[in-house]
Formats: sequence, structure tokens, C-alpha cells
Amino acid sequence: MPQSPTEERTQAAGDFLLRVHADLRRELAAVRKEFDDAIAGRPTSPPPGPGLRAQLSFHCLAVCDLLTGHHTHEDGAFAYFEQEMPQLAPAIARLREEHEVVARSLTELRELLARFDGGEIGPEEVRDEVVRLTANLEEHFTYEEEQLIPVLNAAD
Repeated sequence: MPQSPTEERTQAAGDFLLRVHADLRRELAAVRKEFDDAIAGRPTSPPPGPGLRAQLSFHCLAVCDLLTGHHTHEDGAFAYFEQEMPQLAPAIARLREEHEVVARSLTELRELLARFDGGEIGPEEVRDEVVRLTANLEEHFTYEEEQLIPVLNAAD
């Protein structure tokens, strides 16, 4: 039997969520690698110095912005999901709370990056925060995928 437009849209949302999470995981891994390389003194472009700090901060801030945008879009979609799939309400409540925790973590990371840009701290402190944030996000992404994807893709 053909899917309704709503079923197709819901399934597409599940598939899209998986792609976005994969992209964010890759970007977070790339940021961590850049900081790891800087700490280890591996060749980077630009070379170590103010240019490297700016590059590292720029990439890290870009990922922060991607995460913020992703969660803003999700929060908008959650109202629809709750209406159409009320069984998701408990998971969505938890995800909204986790979005607030991530937002605070991103604010802290931005503050840390400002201190890094100013030369007050080294790349180790930023990398440690990126590692902590990545671990928390991995738990968040995994829970979200386990809870939402089966329901969103049930139209298969």
C-alpha cells in the first residue's frame, strides 16, 4: 500500500536525523583531531601561533553553531511529533531537557574559546571540553536515535 504524504514526511525526518547526527559526529571528531594535532605539535595549516588559534576556534565555533541550529530545528519538530505520535512524549521531554544542558555546555565552550583566543589557556583545556561535550552528545544522539527513529520510520 502506498505511503501517505505524512508517513513519507515522517520517515524522511527519521532518515534526515540519522544523516545530521552522522555529520555532527564527523565534525566533532575533526575538531578534536585538530586540537590533538596542535597539542602533539603535528603539522597544521596554518602553522602554530595566532593563526592556528583562530582556525581552531573558528571550526569549533562553527560546530557549536551547527549543534545549536540542529537542536532549534528539532525543538520545532518535537511539537509535531508529540501531536502525531503521543507515545514519544516522555522521550521528547527528556530530549528537550538534554538540549538545555547542551546549550549551557556550548556557552561554556564558547567562553573557553574566548580565553583560548586570548592566549590565557592552551589547546589542552579546550580539547578536554570538546571530549566531554562529544561524550555527552554521543549519549544524547544515541538515545534520540533509539527512541525516535523506530517510530518515525515505522511507515516502512
